[in-house]
Amino acid sequence: MSRLAKLEAQIEQWIEGSLSRLLTGRLQAREVAVRLARAMEDHALPGASGERLAPTRYQIRLHPDDAAALQTDSPDLLKSLTSELLIFARELDLTFTAPPTIALEPDSTVEPNGVVVAAASDPKNETRPMPALPAVELASMLHSPKAYLIVEGDKHVPLTRAVITLGRRLDNTIILDDPRVSRHHAQLRQRYGRWVLYDLGSASGTFVNNHRIDECMLRAGDVISLAGVMIIYGEEEQTDAADDTGHTAPLANHPTSVEPRLKDE
Repeated sequence: MSRLAKLEAQIEQWIEGSLSRLLTGRLQAREVAVRLARAMEDHALPGASGERLAPTRYQIRLHPDDAAALQTDSPDLLKSLTSELLIFARELDLTFTAPPTIALEPDSTVEPNGVVVAAASDPKNETRPMPALPAVELASMLHSPKAYLIVEGDKHVPLTRAVITLGRRLDNTIILDDPRVSRHHAQLRQRYGRWVLYDLGSASGTFVNNHRIDECMLRAGDVISLAGVMIIYGEEEQTDAADDTGHTAPLANHPTSVEPRLKDE
């Protein structure tokens, strides 16, 4: 199975939650995500060092009524879709030469509830496949801290995938065998260098530090409750030490001391 086929098989699980809500029922979230992934793969270019370069510019064409409604009702949609592109590029083993951009364009030739996606590389970057500054900025967007969950006080679960699902069903990344937990209860996703927790429309809700959330950027020590199942989010911190030349060299990662935070700080 190709990388793209594997990604398309995963997308339906990944786009549950906030993206579906942002599209407000006008478009199928999976269809939009799949078309973006296909456009990325179809228009990838070979890089100077053998890497494959993802397009940096994307255009989503919609019926004018759909475009106007989404721009009014979901002002954060393009930001959310852009973060999806970063995950897709990682899964497809593609590299961006600059942070990607998405434009939403009304097009009367597109049917209502339809979507057309086009992709292209920025001509300014085609002869400079790996500019230093954007690469550094992109790395900070892609690489979330090494993090882990402590489930029910004793089970240590490292977060080693870009998307982690939690729930009662066996197809979840983290299975919580508790009748109070929804089948697909919550999801953890990497977003611009941080881990973000999303509720997936669970019956009993998702709580962080005793506050019910739809989505929440996590910090070390946050206490998560899924229908009473207690989970602590922790991160490993990296320290530096000077070598004989006076330069700093990274040491092994060390777990951050996790102090549960039950109140806002």
